[in-house]
Amino acid sequence: MLMDLAKQLTILQGEQYSNSSIAKLHWQYGKNKYNETGLSILKKRHHFIKTACTMKKGNMQARLETSLILHCIPQRTVLNNTDIPVSAIFWRIFSPTEITDFVQTMGDKNPIHKGPDAIIPGILLLSEVLNTVIDSEDLTMRFYNAALAGQSLYWNQLNKKHVEVYSKKRKVFDLIMGKPAKNRRDIDG
Repeated sequence: MLMDLAKQLTILQGEQYSNSSIAKLHWQYGKNKYNETGLSILKKRHHFIKTACTMKKGNMQARLETSLILHCIPQRTVLNNTDIPVSAIFWRIFSPTEITDFVQTMGDKNPIHKGPDAIIPGILLLSEVLNTVIDSEDLTMRFYNAALAGQSLYWNQLNKKHVEVYSKKRKVFDLIMGKPAKNRRDIDG
């Protein structure tokens, strides 16, 4: 269902969405909670848009909420020098070919996902997370830095609901499993 939701999101094409990056993804799967299906714009400001793509199958429903920062190309070089925690384990490398195949299948035309140093699409990362974790009914990913094709990604499990993923001396994203925490203490405590 995720790939069908991702295809709904690619309706947002054109110059106004070019070179945009995902700041946050929220995935939900379970009993029907929402009346609408398809793509909805939840919030829109000058350089920010929050969307929801919802789909139903029987009495089950999948929903992907996406917060996009418009016209904001993520940094491809390391600006912060965060050491990868020693507790982190190797997780994954995405090849340029995998990224190209994914964006072509989805119809994603964002130029940041092209070339030998392509930025890995957030939804491709979410797809791999859903293949990695057992309980995938409610996940939130908050992105901090871009992950590039060919770079090693490291999985750092902080507790049963909180994971950090690193690449080349920078944190790429936080993953919260279950309902999103209201504050930092809820994540760590």
